[in-house]
Amino acid sequence: MSLDKWGVHLLPKGTYSVEGNAVMSTFSGDSLAQGSALTPVQLLRKSLVIYGVMAVIGVAVMLFAHKNLESALVWPSDWMVAGQLISIGLLGAVVLLVASYFFEEWLPSFRDLKAAVMRLLGPSSVATALSLSVVTAIGEELLFRGALQPFAGLFVTSFLFGLLHMGKDGLLSAWSVWAFLAGLLLGWMFNATGSLWPCMIAHFAVNAVSILKLRRAYNAWLNLTVGKTIFGETEVQSEVGSDVGSDSNTPDDRNSDS
Repeated sequence: MSLDKWGVHLLPKGTYSVEGNAVMSTFSGDSLAQGSALTPVQLLRKSLVIYGVMAVIGVAVMLFAHKNLESALVWPSDWMVAGQLISIGLLGAVVLLVASYFFEEWLPSFRDLKAAVMRLLGPSSVATALSLSVVTAIGEELLFRGALQPFAGLFVTSFLFGLLHMGKDGLLSAWSVWAFLAGLLLGWMFNATGSLWPCMIAHFAVNAVSILKLRRAYNAWLNLTVGKTIFGETEVQSEVGSDVGSDSNTPDDRNSDS
């Protein structure tokens, strides 16, 4: 089986066992990814609470302090203006996804963190992935761009946004740098348009594409049945940087060769 870069190469070195649609694993030196008991549905429920609180705080500050809630969230009746907001949001998403691609290509820590996130979000259904993308985009944009940025300014808000996206062990990482840069772009879009819609559209699109790619990687790996099956559990060894993607033999071919 041939896998592209979103397959096995995303997985940290370690031993995995597949049980239905869930993966249990032991990673080598990856504390962030060890022992997570959250399912995607449980994660969605927690996210609804956390990002719901963010959204409520953001709405309250915008309504009572900035008094810009209506102007920032009103959908324009002019279809040309609405099209411009959508276009700005989608263009921003493209820029951020391209930046994410190069971060992953150049920075191993970014790849490692993405692999850990894949373990958590990989089993998500499409509906769960899209729901997570919606709630995170709305909650973070209302709080950071809508509530904080008029107080703190673009750079401070972006810095705080970067701190929200910490790496493993709660340390600054390449992900934090990427989030800071994303915050600058999202904040600029809010300043330029006076609307949160481009920010939320871009944020949602980036999250949705990223989670769906991780889901694809997870499912591709589940289809790679390398190893032996014991009592319905398949144990698989995954080596980051191995030449799995270039191996055209099927798992059965490899077993017969051995």
